[in-house]
Amino acid sequence: LVNHDIELLRKLNLFKSSDFLSGSFAPAIAKKIKLLNEAMEMLKTLQHPLKYMEHEGYMDELVDELERDKKRELRRDFKDGE
Repeated sequence: LVNHDIELLRKLNLFKSSDFLSGSFAPAIAKKIKLLNEAMEMLKTLQHPLKYMEHEGYMDELVDELERDKKRELRRDFKDGE
């Protein structure tokens, strides 16, 4: 990761926009969370990790959003199973 421009990261489509799944979306959301957490850990290993604080913050926001999505999906799964 050479570019320190946070706007470039914000413009990237990090995940496929069309996940075709049957059943719960929770496992797919969990994979996205895992990927983002691994990317944030990778940022800490770079030569100048402080240059990527905004990147980490942005990814952390995405993780929070995905965690909320996952909880909603799990609740939906539970309701559908009743």
